[in-house]
Amino acid sequence: MSPPCKKLAKWDTASLNRVNNLWIGYGDHYGGFIAGLVFDGDFVPDLPGHLLFEGRFNKTMKNTNGHDANEGVLFTLPTVKSTASFASLVEL
Repeated sequence: MSPPCKKLAKWDTASLNRVNNLWIGYGDHYGGFIAGLVFDGDFVPDLPGHLLFEGRFNKTMKNTNGHDANEGVLFTLPTVKSTASFASLVEL
């Protein structure tokens, strides 16, 4: 595992979610990217679909979850703060 990943692996979920939300929702790159996996050969050795197909995953886990906060930033500007400002951006 790379040194930055080793440090992040020690962080609690709330802190990781907060940093992720700030990076996605408030960066100067707004709307110009989609974050995804980086295959480092260690922590993320291959595409998730490949790992599942080949049975290379932790079979002792009883629960998995995801975090999807701020998905709306792909569809709305961060300056939209009211129904009226949103309505001015869309055509029905």
